[in-house]
Amino acid sequence: MEASPSPILLDEEATVNDGEDNRDKVMVSEGDRVGLRCEARAPNSLGRPVVTWSKKNGKDESLLARVGFRGYQ
Repeated sequence: MEASPSPILLDEEATVNDGEDNRDKVMVSEGDRVGLRCEARAPNSLGRPVVTWSKKNGKDESLLARVGFRGYQ
């Protein structure tokens, strides 16, 4: 039986990269499973680090995490 991953808390407006084109963003929903890919970049205009989330692509199951939204926990 697969252990349920802990939620990763994101803002409601969070988007994930669809893996096809960096300019193409898709919304994530609570409970979606995404692959984690963190890129070191300068903070955005709100002072938050920029993190890239990629959807499950079947290439590395070990990097999957479940998405949870702040305010819904």
